[in-house]
Amino acid sequence: MTDSVVLSYDLHVLCADRGRLVTQSLDRLDDFSSLVFLSSVGKGVGFRKGATESQWLDLGTLSFGRSLPRGWIELEERRNDPGVVRLKPCGVGSQNAYLYTTHSGAIDSSERNVHDKTRVFRCVTLDELKALREFVRTPWLGENARVPSFTEASSSNIWDITLGETIFAFDIVLRAALAYSERTDAFDIVLYNSGNIWRFVKFNPALLFIITNVEDLPKFSCALRWIARQGKFDNKLIIASVLDYESVISFIPQEWRAYIKFVPIIQKDIKDRCVPLLSVLASIDIKEFYPLVVMSHDVLITGNFRSYLLEAALCRQVSDESVTGRESVSVEERENPFIKDDVSCEPSVSLFPGGRIRGAIAFLQNKSFLKTALFSFRALVMKGGYFPVEGSEADFLAYLANKYSLCLSLDGKESAREERQSFSYMDVSGWSLEQCNQFIDASNSIQDV
Repeated sequence: MTDSVVLSYDLHVLCADRGRLVTQSLDRLDDFSSLVFLSSVGKGVGFRKGATESQWLDLGTLSFGRSLPRGWIELEERRNDPGVVRLKPCGVGSQNAYLYTTHSGAIDSSERNVHDKTRVFRCVTLDELKALREFVRTPWLGENARVPSFTEASSSNIWDITLGETIFAFDIVLRAALAYSERTDAFDIVLYNSGNIWRFVKFNPALLFIITNVEDLPKFSCALRWIARQGKFDNKLIIASVLDYESVISFIPQEWRAYIKFVPIIQKDIKDRCVPLLSVLASIDIKEFYPLVVMSHDVLITGNFRSYLLEAALCRQVSDESVTGRESVSVEERENPFIKDDVSCEPSVSLFPGGRIRGAIAFLQNKSFLKTALFSFRALVMKGGYFPVEGSEADFLAYLANKYSLCLSLDGKESAREERQSFSYMDVSGWSLEQCNQFIDASNSIQDV
């Protein structure tokens, strides 16, 4: 048989700890070094420690450390319960004993209560385990939901998994989780039960700031202060900068520093400076976060940011009005030079008011689009074609989004959409640092009242 890992009845995975066979909850499984694998041996199978180690389980003492297995295990399938097995040690001790999970999470052997649920297990592949762990550890946002749902460990097992208040069959979740893990361009998962279809979207928001000048840091700090007005910050903060980490960290409030992911940027010439966002997205694991919100150091959010994150997560593609955000002051429409030069491209949506990339842009988290954008950019430069100087990245991405028809409206019911507030903000690029601080202090005073 192919090596497999084993789940206990309560959706824990079998691991080795201090030489003993124990169970570990999936959400606390940080790496796979402690896993044990069920491998073929002689007449049956045996437990082997680690993916490469050759320490085998001694079925007489239920401890690891043997270079060759002692005894073997017979897998007894349960009638009318596909995929669920009992593990019967053979070749040592009693021939009527079965392995079972104790209340403390250890694995032991006994002859009593053979049909008790603690004596059944489920075998899965390593890829299936990884997919299942990702599903269990991920917050999922349902259609029209206001809060994300989490896997309820206390009521989940190898027959059913509870997500929020909804129960799904284990096999349904496993297939969907495995399909999700194999896709690089999607952040949603579809489950069904009792004839109902449910769509959930990963909800692990992150804010991305790109800092290229030391002069931007004071206003960056103001932008963080302004976001903090909306309550406790518990999302990831990604800071991509040409500056060193120590130069940036001093401008970040102490309570936010646990949420920081710092990404260094290397800009050697004008070509690197033309597409800073594309360069950053190509260098980080963008599937870890969703939605990813591109921020600016000279923007103060004026709408309900939490509502915006919910709306952005449920959006499959881009809507100019609701997803990329809008400024609270009018911005003169700019002619896009890329669209102008490509007679085959008819713009359907005008993205990025003022030529600045801000907000959650779903298609930028699509790896296929990123590859296309980077390839197109390099092709333009190598051919000596027209590419404006710094600040043209927004026009370039808007051009590609229109050319590949990525500018579509939001999913979901219109009524539910109206309940949420769109992302709106004030552009304070023309303000002095003193003006920004005075405005924030005055707003905080009003909020306190």
